[in-house]
Amino acid sequence: MSIKQKLRMRWNTYRQVDYVNRICGNKKLTGYYEGEIIRNVHSIEKGLSLDKPRQFFGIPKIIEMLNLVAEYVGMGGYSTDVVNMALDAVDAYKEYHRDVLNNSKLRNIINKHDELRGKYPKMPKAYAGTLKIERKEKQNQFDELSSLINERHSVRDFSKAPVPMELLRSACELALHAPSACNRQGTRIYILSEQKKDLLDEWLSGVGGFAEEVDKYIIITAKVSVYRFEEACQFQYVVSPAILAGYLSLSLQSLGIGACLIQRPLVRTGSWVNFSKKLGSPVMRQSFPAFHVAFSVALIPPFWRCRRSDRSPPSSAHRCNGGRAGFDLAHPVPQWPSADFQAGGS
Repeated sequence: MSIKQKLRMRWNTYRQVDYVNRICGNKKLTGYYEGEIIRNVHSIEKGLSLDKPRQFFGIPKIIEMLNLVAEYVGMGGYSTDVVNMALDAVDAYKEYHRDVLNNSKLRNIINKHDELRGKYPKMPKAYAGTLKIERKEKQNQFDELSSLINERHSVRDFSKAPVPMELLRSACELALHAPSACNRQGTRIYILSEQKKDLLDEWLSGVGGFAEEVDKYIIITAKVSVYRFEEACQFQYVVSPAILAGYLSLSLQSLGIGACLIQRPLVRTGSWVNFSKKLGSPVMRQSFPAFHVAFSVALIPPFWRCRRSDRSPPSSAHRCNGGRAGFDLAHPVPQWPSADFQAGGS
């Protein structure tokens, strides 16, 4: 690596840290309120989903959340889904405490909630709360999932037929069920086709041999403003989109859509800034390229070529309780935490 390349890398790293520092915790951005509100909703739902929730749990967080909702709607440009999520979570909390609603500990919550409910009536759809799910015994789930995973390969030999947008929407909607940090769902998905593909030329430079056959591109980004600064320093804006990317690759495969992941440097480079400006999306201003990944997508032809090199054997990747590599199937897997593990912490 040349000195010029090293200096450029350091400059891009500095620019990234500066950007994250300016975006995270910025109360001028709606993303800040959305992240904090949904984080508190998640906390309420976690408490209610326990076998025996503690009475009057989380009162300070609920009051904080309702205050944030009031500030959030006062900004304008708010999401009614986020507002309904917060109010429905409190509805569920009140329902759990229905026998003690007259208790003075709940007075502030009830007053603030009733005031907001007067402006935002309850919708037929439940936006938050808890679900009671019955476990279903399905014998073939592992076999079906195993087949799908083993059939998935990076595809660079595409069909000439266009990919219907309806199929891509279906794949993306299914992938959005991927877990995310405190359910904040900061991941954003962009589908580019036709003339919009040209906007990626600079960012995707170096993709040769199959770029002309690509019908559409899917860009995955993270809305950095929904995360706290300490979470951004832990790369939470990378982790959640990365999980979604795995889900999306399988969703596309299940619909017969070939995809190849294209990775780029993690830092917020000038080419990404130029691309986000050209795309013209307001959300992009609070977004970051989630580990710089794009999916090149097109329909899978009847036959195609892909790499042959095999995956590393499981024994090279598995560890049990920090022990030697691999699982010894002749003996039961050790329970965790083990007897010599000192309990403590979170």
